[in-house]
Amino acid sequence: MPANTHFALLPVLSNSLPVIDELAKRSVRFRQRCLSSDSHLVRFISYYGVYVGRMFSPIGQNVFLCCSRFRVSIDDIPTLPVSYIYRHWRSSLNSELVTMTQVLLELISVRDGAFCMPEFDSMSVRQFIECICTN
Repeated sequence: MPANTHFALLPVLSNSLPVIDELAKRSVRFRQRCLSSDSHLVRFISYYGVYVGRMFSPIGQNVFLCCSRFRVSIDDIPTLPVSYIYRHWRSSLNSELVTMTQVLLELISVRDGAFCMPEFDSMSVRQFIECICTN
């Protein structure tokens, strides 16, 4: 992959969340653990930050960002499954990006020798890959 590959392709190619969604997912999981903690103090501070302090609290601001990012209500955060975050991301992908990624995966397979395209030499395949990755 070229060093200047478009960032939108990388999560789709690796079948992983974009960095911002991965961070938000980890934040949601952390807030869930805090809100269901065995420690009364941790639960109280978390509850206050999320439901009372809201935008005046770093915890509340973070939860609000996650809610707007994943289009859920603040009441959904304590029980939001990680699978929902993945489904939300996959549903936000446009068909052009998915198609470009599929073509790119096939060209990478040709470049690596798993597929064969006798019509194109290895230099042409590398140029196709670079073109898709950087445009």
